[in-house]
Amino acid sequence: MNKAIQHSNPDYIVAVAVIVLALFGIIMVFSATYYSEQASGNTGEEYFFSQVIGVILGILVMLILSYIDYRLFKNKIIVYGLLIFSIVFLIVVYFTPKINGAHRWIDLGLFYFQPAEVARFAMIVFTAKTLSEYENLEIARSWRLKEVFSGLTPYFVVLVVISGLIVFEPSLTMTLMLIGAVFCMLIAAGMKWRLFFTMGTFAAIAGALAIISKKWRLDRVMIFMTPWEDATDAGYQLTQSLYALGSGGLFGVGLGNSKQKLLYLTYGDSDFILSIIGEELGFIGVSILLIVFIVLIVRCFVIALNSRDLFATILAVGIASTIAIQTVLNVGVATCSIPPTGVPLPFISSGNTSLVIFMAEMGILLNISRHTSARQQ
Repeated sequence: MNKAIQHSNPDYIVAVAVIVLALFGIIMVFSATYYSEQASGNTGEEYFFSQVIGVILGILVMLILSYIDYRLFKNKIIVYGLLIFSIVFLIVVYFTPKINGAHRWIDLGLFYFQPAEVARFAMIVFTAKTLSEYENLEIARSWRLKEVFSGLTPYFVVLVVISGLIVFEPSLTMTLMLIGAVFCMLIAAGMKWRLFFTMGTFAAIAGALAIISKKWRLDRVMIFMTPWEDATDAGYQLTQSLYALGSGGLFGVGLGNSKQKLLYLTYGDSDFILSIIGEELGFIGVSILLIVFIVLIVRCFVIALNSRDLFATILAVGIASTIAIQTVLNVGVATCSIPPTGVPLPFISSGNTSLVIFMAEMGILLNISRHTSARQQ
């Protein structure tokens, strides 16, 4: 069995798709930031080199984890170590200076570290470990909501603590993404649909209360429906994003020729990088990019479905769900289909913490696919 596992092949479609997206991200981050960085008095290559370092590190981590048995992440020391690390740094980040009005990043000199990304990964691993244990699995599959909450109280306490710390950064979107991934993992574990809808209702109510509790959040929800009514203030980012996408037309204005990146569109390297892609490469370029994402996400779910190990299945579903949710949110914001949320495009946007964590998760998925193909031989 061990020999079969050693000589089994990973899902090459996933590996190629991830590397293609990451390399494409380097090009687009450089294109999106070159002018603005020069306008700020820099050389214009800072973001480029940072992204290159992130991609190299990410590929290295992905490669290493693709050869490390994914069951290592069932180890209590690893799981609880990740949780403690996440909680500590989610607290530490509150004592750092605000960046863009939030305590989300810790300046480590060479790069900015985002604890919420690590916390998201830690929570996915913790959820997979918890739900794959027989006693907890039987509880999760119960018909009674009270039995589920009472039986899994320690798990829900950890989820509330992690989610609460992220919400108060503030980053409501990251919290909603995490909860969405957890719900997908609960479904994969066999939770009854009736309980799922009940919990979903409670989560929706909590999310709505969080939105109306802050005026700026409520303003974001309202302005996306009519951004043109306040195009110079609250609706500025959305209207500039639509200008970029509209200017791109079918084939785009050409790589590097975006006008919106000339200090018009903010966060063009992160939250709105799809807008720059749409302007420079057009509808065709965006369509090809989204096809690659669809192929990647589908293959990730295929790996989950083909695994005969419940822990691997739940873990793979959590990773795949996170990529799918974040991609949909980013595309929705750029196209003014949903309120602006501040979510980067996986593997493409600048931000090394997110990039490395996502590629680490891909390494775990590749290792799961190795074990799956070994069993099928």
